[in-house]
Amino acid sequence: MLDDYEVVSARAFAEPYADELRALVRVCGDHFEQHGDPRGTLIALGEARYDARGRRAHELQAAIDAHVLAHHAAEIDGLAELVRFHQVTLEWRAGQIYGAHVDARRLGVTSVWAAVSAVLRAPAARGLRRLVVRVRRERDIREAHGTIQNHEPKPPLEQISILLQVRPRRLAGWETSGGAALGQARYPTLHLYAQGEGIYALMPHGVPVERALAELASPLDDDDRTALGRALTSPDPLVRETALDWLAAHPHDAVGFLDLLALLLQPGVMTPQLPVLGCLAAMGPAARRARPVVAAIPGRAHRYDQETRRAAGAVLAALDSRGARGS
Repeated sequence: MLDDYEVVSARAFAEPYADELRALVRVCGDHFEQHGDPRGTLIALGEARYDARGRRAHELQAAIDAHVLAHHAAEIDGLAELVRFHQVTLEWRAGQIYGAHVDARRLGVTSVWAAVSAVLRAPAARGLRRLVVRVRRERDIREAHGTIQNHEPKPPLEQISILLQVRPRRLAGWETSGGAALGQARYPTLHLYAQGEGIYALMPHGVPVERALAELASPLDDDDRTALGRALTSPDPLVRETALDWLAAHPHDAVGFLDLLALLLQPGVMTPQLPVLGCLAAMGPAARRARPVVAAIPGRAHRYDQETRRAAGAVLAALDSRGARGS
């Protein structure tokens, strides 16, 4: 069973986290629980947290933190105290760290460098895909960026966000991209780099973006996934729409980009937002994790125009009706 788990956990990080794959992860978790292995409880809690929202999400995160501190402290190494005092929040998938959120506003005397370094050093974070650092001031941005840039060995990060606010507020182009160096040799799988209040485009490497999009094939390999993610944050609307059209035609692959699609729907990030809503509508039930973001749009007349609000309402109705038929 351990060999099967290693294969399944690797797939959970490399493939879209769709229902079939999640079912295999739960089978592994059930096996561990039946044999008294604490990984079983961690997997079960992580699966529940993946679907939860609001108060339930906070309750499950607290349960995960308590379980990890009690049974997996060695796997997070220097993160234990940061997790205990809610300075770092870890996102677990298949019993390993998929994402980490560092809140510099809570660090006290601990430096941003020390907190980010502790995340990157943690044994369970060797496959880390997403890192978010919420900072207090501009100099924290430079400190976090420098730490991520210089750390060795480097996890296969796909998304890096160093933010002054809860989320980015605009697509900032690539003229002054702080992620340019990170997205080339240092983190070649990086497809999202957000800094301050903006998302900075990452230049495609290897081939022109139009050619990369034309050569995409499902299932996506690492290079294809990187090219597609970078196209979604391109300053060129045509490139973004081409990428969204591809995802709409391949809903299984699109599951791996749901968090990014939800980010593009935030007020002011991308204009127009109709292509993103069209992509989610085409995905159907596979897009259900984006439902809370879509559901907020119709009631925010001060943030979205009438056409976008109407389209969001239609997407919501489609998700709900399809989900009901599929349940």
